[in-house]
Amino acid sequence: MVTVDTHIIIWEALEPENLSKKAKFAFDKANESSSIIFCDISLWEISMLITKKRLEIEIPFLGFNAHNKEL
Repeated sequence: MVTVDTHIIIWEALEPENLSKKAKFAFDKANESSSIIFCDISLWEISMLITKKRLEIEIPFLGFNAHNKEL
C-alpha cells in the first residue's frame, strides 16, 4: 500500500518526468494492485491550487481520465 502526497498526484498526472524512476515504479505497482491511497486533503489542496490559479489543467474534466490513460 502506498499513500501519495499532493505533489506526487500532480506530477504523475501532469508532469510524470518529475518523478524518479523509483517513485514511478512504486506508484505504478501500487496502482496496478489497487493499493494506492490519495488523502482527501490532497484533493482539497489541488482544488485550491486550481482556484488560486497556481495550477492550470488544460484538459477538460471529462477528458482527463481518458487523456491520462493514453500517456
